[in-house]
Amino acid sequence: MTVTIDAEAYGGVQNLAFRVSYDRQTLEFVSASPGAFVRQASAPATFYAESPSEGEVLVNMDVKNGGGVAAAGTVVVLEFNALRSGASTITLGDVNYLQSGQSSGSPAAVVTPASIAIE
Repeated sequence: MTVTIDAEAYGGVQNLAFRVSYDRQTLEFVSASPGAFVRQASAPATFYAESPSEGEVLVNMDVKNGGGVAAAGTVVVLEFNALRSGASTITLGDVNYLQSGQSSGSPAAVVTPASIAIE
């Protein structure tokens, strides 16, 4: 099953980092790949997503050479295996970004939790 995390940036976002939490009893993290948002960077961007522990994935995008992203689109595509049926909540936390030389944390970012049904 696939879960996408989208973002919309009006200014040049130079760095974006966040944590995705999921129910490890219901889902198993398989992989992550960058979405169109990352590919729209005005300079080369590095992207990584890692799972330091079951139940969370850390995502980071960093645009090099002073470039940025001013667009809307998918930041990351996450692939999961369903371990059992039921509902699983997917939440975002620790959202931090650097935009036009100014950084901001979670209070300034609008994050909506999602829930997926597994049949």
